[in-house]
Amino acid sequence: MAEQHPGRPVADPALRRLLDLLPTAIELRGRLGELVHANAAARALLAALGDDQPDDDPWSCLRLVDTDGEQLPAAQLPVAACLADGLVHRRTLGVRAANAEDGGEVDADDTAHPPADATSRMITEHRWLRLEAVPAPLPDGDAGALLSITEVTVERHLEERLRQAALHDPLTELPNRRLLAARFAQAQASAARAGDHLGLIYLDLDRFKHINDVHGHGAGDQMLREFGARLRTVTREADTAARVGGDEFVVLCTHLDSALSLQMAASRIADAVDGAVTIAGRRASLGASVGWVLVGRDLDLDSALNQADTAMYREKARRSMT
Repeated sequence: MAEQHPGRPVADPALRRLLDLLPTAIELRGRLGELVHANAAARALLAALGDDQPDDDPWSCLRLVDTDGEQLPAAQLPVAACLADGLVHRRTLGVRAANAEDGGEVDADDTAHPPADATSRMITEHRWLRLEAVPAPLPDGDAGALLSITEVTVERHLEERLRQAALHDPLTELPNRRLLAARFAQAQASAARAGDHLGLIYLDLDRFKHINDVHGHGAGDQMLREFGARLRTVTREADTAARVGGDEFVVLCTHLDSALSLQMAASRIADAVDGAVTIAGRRASLGASVGWVLVGRDLDLDSALNQADTAMYREKARRSMT
């Protein structure tokens, strides 16, 4: 048992029995933060989070992160603050076994891994604990602390799924306009620092109204899903493909060195999404009219979308005349 180590404060046997009866996971910590006693619920919970935990420091084989994904040492558990000022301290932490495979460091300023995706990945890769430390005197008169541990993984993951649902189009699963706006602002700030450019490519499906009218909305939805899947496949990881309207899609392109680079990207994407598709058991052509605009530092998203939309309609009109 952890409390048998020489030189460590010993919990009162009656207190130990009482703590072991409680369904809540609780640790009793000494004045230096050392573990005095962990009740049965705490031992079971921490054992489920990591293997081969030492009795004297069950948190040492766990990797801890705060709600922003920043890694924390075990010394920053709420116990330390509680012992320092004698007040109640609470904190929610993400927990993984120390030997768990890591997806790699996440750079919040890296547009190849946008913050929304990085945050979601960080949340779902961890189990989450809500910790509360309260002052508790030890039998020898020293100040100690009781640490209660409640697992909130289900709630945290559900919150993240709801947050992601609010940022994505439910039909195509592409980012929606709200998420596009967040990534646009980030990309614009990054481009200003790096001295490169970003652009918007606006795509409008051809013959979408005809498909809806002739084959019904189910066929139209199938076409939208297929187009979204093709767009996702051809879009660079650093860019963002989004659905912004009924049959209107946008690709936010980053790290461009010129307008020519954007024009080439628009042509490549248009060629990639063009082709035959089976809709309602019949073969149909899938394609889109495309317009693009290179975004300046002072151009907001709405203005950039309007300019790209205008360019797209000019292209649509030109194609209808040829």
